Amino acid sequence: YLLRTKERKQVTLKKKFLLNISLVFCGTFLLFSILMALQVFRELKKEKAIQNRMYMEMLANQIVESIDKYKAVVEAVALQQQVKTLDYTQIEPYFKEFLTKENRTIWSHFIICNQYGTEQAHSEGFSGHGYSIKRDPSFKVPYETGQTYVGSPGISISTKRAVMGIGVPIIRDGRTVGVVNGYVWLEHISKMINSYSLTDNSYVFLLN
Repeated sequence: YLLRTKERKQVTLKKKFLLNISLVFCGTFLLFSILMALQVFRELKKEKAIQNRMYMEMLANQIVESIDKYKAVVEAVALQQQVKTLDYTQIEPYFKEFLTKENRTIWSHFIICNQYGTEQAHSEGFSGHGYSIKRDPSFKVPYETGQTYVGSPGISISTKRAVMGIGVPIIRDGRTVGVVNGYVWLEHISKMINSYSLTDNSYVFLLN
């Protein structure tokens, strides 16, 4: 009887010993697995954030490059002799011909303002005359600084369209006599933005 009892205790002790070892091993393995999973998750999240930032930087650079091209177009318009006259009878035929050659999916319209910020020539004709934008930065900044100005997205006073204006000073005989504004369709900028998709469930939007 004593021998059988002793054998049972030995068997029980072995089972407890093996169970304790198993628990320690399994616990350690489980903890290690959790830590590894967390580390992998952090690395993937970090890599995804870097990828997203690079993707958005590419989009921002594409928009900047496009706007630089649009600036060059408006700056070239400001150098035309018809534009420098500030005479709508010369400017508006020029605008009409100019826009038949340019991409109308990009350009909404052009205006010419005199030194007082009053629109006196409009690519869409007489209906766009007489509006004042003297307080608008698209007139004020280029007129006062002599530099090209790219405005924030907004609604055009004369056409009520969603556009982004680019203002360039008109220089005649070394003196600033007015400002020409070229307006890019905001839908055109949106098309560039909508062409980018990080995932099937993502979207991109533009802030002013």
